[in-house]
Amino acid sequence: MPIQLPRPMLLQVLAASLLGLYFTLLPLPTHRAFAQQPVAAQPGVKPARPQAKPLYWAKDWSFQNIDVQRLLSRFRSIGIPIPIDAAGIVSVEVDVSVPVTTLADARAYRMRGHIEAERFRLESLLLEDFDADFRYTDGVIRFENVSGRWADANLANSGGSFQGDASAELVPRGDFRASVTATSLPISPVHVHFASAQTDPKPITGTLGGRLSFQTPLNQLSQITAWTANADLQLEDFRVGESLPLNAVTGPLQIRAGVIHAQSVKVTSPAMPEIQLDLAVQIELIGRQRFQFRVRG
Repeated sequence: MPIQLPRPMLLQVLAASLLGLYFTLLPLPTHRAFAQQPVAAQPGVKPARPQAKPLYWAKDWSFQNIDVQRLLSRFRSIGIPIPIDAAGIVSVEVDVSVPVTTLADARAYRMRGHIEAERFRLESLLLEDFDADFRYTDGVIRFENVSGRWADANLANSGGSFQGDASAELVPRGDFRASVTATSLPISPVHVHFASAQTDPKPITGTLGGRLSFQTPLNQLSQITAWTANADLQLEDFRVGESLPLNAVTGPLQIRAGVIHAQSVKVTSPAMPEIQLDLAVQIELIGRQRFQFRVRG
């Protein structure tokens, strides 16, 4: 039997349908609405007053080779701003549940899907072979099974890869959290990203591997001084300008207020086998980039 909706509810469903049309720019298939069925009252028992639940309209969206800025604008149009600077072409498959009774509540929307891209820019990092699952509930977007690599414009084949998970508190605006494992990624693009505010940053080359977990306010994602991070990293053929190449195993380290703190960094050099150091270090990543070393042996 068809569900009979009062006139105000019909208007809300119509508004949701128009929203879906705007979001996809494609004809809409028959929508699905779900309403709570009344519960039969028991003899002699006063029925409990049911709690109001959102009425959802469900839609599957597919965006093939869409400009990422256009995709972000669609999310902003329904009150879900994703504050990142990105450019390039991506493909997205997403299941969306629109709360037709609370269209103005961005936290009430639900999404689950998959995003991939051969190559696109995220902030100042150029990402390649990017792939991730995502879901959005209660104002938080979560990225799972993330994989890809970032490219170095100075290298024909950057190689390396990363995997991990991340989350961002969007409504209301809160923190960004990520946990990443990297293998043989070029370090130069990361250094360029965080050194962009410096007038004459020294070039840094080499590859980076290991694990990193960090948390930062979402609106300060590109400011490493706002990061709280823990890591265990390996650097190979690390050079600052024309310096001697070094390999390093950091052991557990922390990043606080843009400063690296590590108590046992093992350092060797492929150019000078006699260099074998165990250091306690403190290194500024920005500003004057001062450092302190204590040699253990």
